[in-house]
Amino acid sequence: MNLSKPHNGIRIVCLDAWRGLAALMVVLVHVIGPALLGPYPQLRNKLLYRSVTFGNYGVQIFFVVSGLCVVQAALKSLERPAPVAGFLLARVRRIYPPYMIVSVLAVAMSGTAAYLVGKNILPGSSIAAERLFARPAIDYASSVFMLQRVFHVTPLLPVFWTLCYEVAFYGLVAATLLAAVGFRRRLLVLDLCHAITIASSIALLVSPDHVPFPLDLWPEFGLGVIALDILMLRRAAGLYVLASTLVLQGIYAWKHFNDGVEYKGSLGTAALVAMVFCLSLLAARRFDTAIAGWPPVRLLGYIGGFSYSLYLSHWLVIGVVSQLMKKIYAINADTYWISALVQVIAAVAVSRVFYTMAEQPFLQSRTLAPRSKMLFPRQLTSTLPRPRAGYAKAA
Repeated sequence: MNLSKPHNGIRIVCLDAWRGLAALMVVLVHVIGPALLGPYPQLRNKLLYRSVTFGNYGVQIFFVVSGLCVVQAALKSLERPAPVAGFLLARVRRIYPPYMIVSVLAVAMSGTAAYLVGKNILPGSSIAAERLFARPAIDYASSVFMLQRVFHVTPLLPVFWTLCYEVAFYGLVAATLLAAVGFRRRLLVLDLCHAITIASSIALLVSPDHVPFPLDLWPEFGLGVIALDILMLRRAAGLYVLASTLVLQGIYAWKHFNDGVEYKGSLGTAALVAMVFCLSLLAARRFDTAIAGWPPVRLLGYIGGFSYSLYLSHWLVIGVVSQLMKKIYAINADTYWISALVQVIAAVAVSRVFYTMAEQPFLQSRTLAPRSKMLFPRQLTSTLPRPRAGYAKAA
């Protein structure tokens, strides 16, 4: 194709629905998982409960979507002055405010729960037992900068481990942006991301135990970049990289299919889910608008609009609701579905309010920058399509 001609970006209407599905998968596994491993092991014999544990792989959907959306946002930033700084600032504004608010709430709730347990008002509390209010200083410092994986620190909340990878992914994409600016080649962003995907996939096959963070999960992110390349540019290079990645990751999935913990998932299955999801995005592209009109998809799309808030806050919400349900209702194995349903509904409702108060205001803010000082002149910016604004949201 002639890359000297300007192109319009694409918009996947169902992308928010995928986000919503991924978020609900994670919520469900955190609601059902503790019951299967704890007080109601007999529920493992029921297919409905056991199948919910597949929700662990909602994270892979988030990573693929993130790769697609974040790199498109990076390409968009090349149309503006200070593209690297602008890209990083947008990422910080996107993820940090709600993350920091939830972190502070978690510490406060842990302290409050510990006080209530000490006064025998609560019979027990998992978040009180975590003693988030009495962590070493390195824990708080690494949490602020999302470097828990680097310093081998346990995140304040279990779901925060994925954000360590997200931030690391952003850093690597920013490095590709810097190279694109230096060489004045916009496609270099995609090409370097593809190179990292192939290199990390090979490394995972050759020596999986020695692949450093975050490259151990980069292929899942990279599959989203490949999907972006194919859908937006239809380059032969994107197809070649897709075929190579599918072969490498397919072998990895086969070798590590059973490497995992019960109800936690396996590395091989995670790789397989990421590949299948990437192929699904490509295959369903032509039916995207029609599928988006289905009522269940529209509901998932609505939830996907605040999926990040749901992902961040649901752990705290389901903990509180679970305690309340134990006090007001005689929960047992046969009636646990009632508690589970209430926990999920409460998590969605509270996260919608949290989104309005703690996330949306920062998304609506804009950095004022004069377009007259664009880094790339028009004849250079026309070499890549300009993504539509509605498609540039990060996972």
